[in-house]
Amino acid sequence: MRAPLLIAWSPALCMSLFLIEGCGRSNALTERRALVATALPDLSRVAQPVRAQIAGRYASSMQVIGNTTASDADRAAAYGDVGVLLMAAEYRQAALPYFTNAQILAPADLRWPYYLAHVHRLESNLSQAAAFFAQTLQLQPDNVPALVWLAAVDVDLGRWETAEPLLNKALMLQPDSAATLYWLGRVALARRDYRAAVTRLEQGLALDKGRSTFQYQLALAYRGLGDVTKAEGFARNSGVREIEPDDPLLRRIDEILDSASAHENRGNQALEAGQLTEAAAEFKRAIELEPGDPSPRQHLSTVMFLNGDVDGAIAQLTEALRIAPTFARAHYSLALVLDSKAQTDGVLRELTAALSSDPSYVAARLARADVWRKQRRWEESLEDYRQALTLNPGSARAVLGMAMVLARLERFADARDRLAEGVRVLPNQPEVHHALARLLAAAPDARVRDGQRALLIMRARLAVDPRSVDLAETMAMVSAENGQWDEATTWQRQAIAGAQRASSPATVQYLVSTLALYERRAPCRTPWSDDEDLDELSRVLIE
Repeated sequence: MRAPLLIAWSPALCMSLFLIEGCGRSNALTERRALVATALPDLSRVAQPVRAQIAGRYASSMQVIGNTTASDADRAAAYGDVGVLLMAAEYRQAALPYFTNAQILAPADLRWPYYLAHVHRLESNLSQAAAFFAQTLQLQPDNVPALVWLAAVDVDLGRWETAEPLLNKALMLQPDSAATLYWLGRVALARRDYRAAVTRLEQGLALDKGRSTFQYQLALAYRGLGDVTKAEGFARNSGVREIEPDDPLLRRIDEILDSASAHENRGNQALEAGQLTEAAAEFKRAIELEPGDPSPRQHLSTVMFLNGDVDGAIAQLTEALRIAPTFARAHYSLALVLDSKAQTDGVLRELTAALSSDPSYVAARLARADVWRKQRRWEESLEDYRQALTLNPGSARAVLGMAMVLARLERFADARDRLAEGVRVLPNQPEVHHALARLLAAAPDARVRDGQRALLIMRARLAVDPRSVDLAETMAMVSAENGQWDEATTWQRQAIAGAQRASSPATVQYLVSTLALYERRAPCRTPWSDDEDLDELSRVLIE
């Protein structure tokens, strides 16, 4: 057991660390209630404001618990209040006896089995969590959050047959619950009923906001239906935010602590949901509580940048780096902000600083490689792409960038082999397939060109890939190499129209110049421009 937090003794606090049967309460009453021993854990790992908050609540709760005239309901609430704070501070095991005593003293209050259920759920004790959620529903059968959480636990335990009726009841009670539809979709996936899964998940996604695990589950459902294009689209847009029911009792846990980390977590949740005003307020409060922590400043800079306050973002990042000069994430964020101001020297300085602090920072490595490439500093760029690919062999951006640089170094065979390996490792990344087809169609080296192989690649991709600017441009290039001039000009015009709709004048200008080649029946011998971003172009749809 962790060492207890010592609180000054007083007659009203004579139950300070363990439940003591004396102090004006009869032993018989305590035995009859069978209350369990409680203690505060070592709170040294939490910030001082949280320690003070818990200590203050503990002291006032002990006064109530030690009061011989207090009702059982008041004593239960006193125990529960301490449990809630401990749970919020992630001392979950320490919270268990407080919630247990609260339930013993107030067995008809659904809060206490409900919180016990969540403690066990968060500690991965799923069977115990299910039992306490069931107790909650005995007290209030129409409690939608408890219905959904019990169903979620059942799904995780492989008991989707028992989960489905709970979710159907929840949906009847609350038809606009995204969480209920999400778990109904998960149940349908467990049954391999992919069409029903798509229906439920898309209904829920329409009610939800932002990227979340909805997109990942939809990718699984569409893959089960054999719709690879939609599966890949949802997989690319999936997020990590878990889908939870609207839950006032659980929200109290999230909102009760006045700590920097709690406010930062709430800020991140608001930021992910696109609630920029709320996110800024949470990050500012985190900064007030922990002015020496650079992390909330870095997050606040993101909100400011998204709101168009570039100078404010730079000020926050500059202060974060004053506090923590080796904070790699702040260096990377500052590089992105400076890039928006076209301050290339500053961008390189900050990316290099980020990598000096954290050489394994793949995003910073790729960003610097891109900058080197656009500056035609081919060897530096190639080395950064190579290191990024070593750190993350599944990075399509590293594969594409490396191939582009190899081509600029006139190492066309090496570029072809790099892309062929990328196709093998990343079979579901359209832009890698397209880049290989481009090189086979348009490489200046005739020994590398293979128009028929390029055509076979793109015919296969046409069946599964979204119609994007990248696909249209690649199809035009391949068609021209194979002497299909009408097809080449048609595809190129579609690519130009898509780039115009995307407001990309530089891309439009490049595509128009290439169209002139096809109109005079000349093939392209430039697989891609120096500034081209194939990953970005693959997301610009042409229809």
